[in-house]
Amino acid sequence: MEGVADLVNRVTDLKVEVGLRSEYLMNQGNSRNALSLRLIPKPDKYYLFELVDDPRGTVETQIVQTNPPASGDPVTQVQRITRESFKVTAQFAKRYYFTTLRFGLIESTGGAGADLHFFNDNLMVRMDAFNFSAEELRYPRVRTSLRAQAFNHLFVTAGVDDVLNAPRRDLTTRRLVSGRDYYMGGGVYFTDQDLAAILNVVPTPSF
Repeated sequence: MEGVADLVNRVTDLKVEVGLRSEYLMNQGNSRNALSLRLIPKPDKYYLFELVDDPRGTVETQIVQTNPPASGDPVTQVQRITRESFKVTAQFAKRYYFTTLRFGLIESTGGAGADLHFFNDNLMVRMDAFNFSAEELRYPRVRTSLRAQAFNHLFVTAGVDDVLNAPRRDLTTRRLVSGRDYYMGGGVYFTDQDLAAILNVVPTPSF
C-alpha cells in the first residue's frame, strides 16, 4: 500500500510542459524548428524530449568502389551526402542553485549542456556541446544562446551555432553543413494545467 501511494504521489506531482520553438539561421537562410516535451517530477530536475527539424540535415559517408575505374579515377571514392531528417533530443537535467546541468542525446548525438538562470528564471544563458565524432567537423558543435521571457508562455532567443568550426557548404545544394551561424527566434510553451484550462473553455460539439 505504501508503494502504491508513493507511485500515485509521483504521478500526481508530475508536471508536463509542451513547447514549440522556431529560430532563423542567418547564414543558412532557413529556420530550425523544434517540438519539445518536458517531464518535471520535481522542481530541481526534468526530462527533456525534442523533435528537431535542422536545416543542416545529416551528413552520411558512402564509399563507392568502381572496378575497373574510369581513366584517371581512383578505384575507391568517398562520397558525403547531406540528407534532410528529423533529429531527436533526449536529456536528463538537474538543477543546482542557479545552474542546470544536462546530458544525454542532443539532436541524435551524444552531448551535454548547461543553463545559467537569472532574474527569477526570466533570463537564461544556455550552452550545448555535441557532435563529438562527426567526420565533417574538426571540433565538436558548440551552441550558445540567450533566452528571455517576454510574456507569460512566450520567449525569445538569440545565439550562435557551431562556434568553433569554419564555415563549409555542400557543393551541390549550397547547404551549410558546418561553421558559425547566428540565429534568432522565439517560441511558446504550455503546461498541463494550461492545456487543461484551454480545453475546458473550448466548446465541444454535441451529438
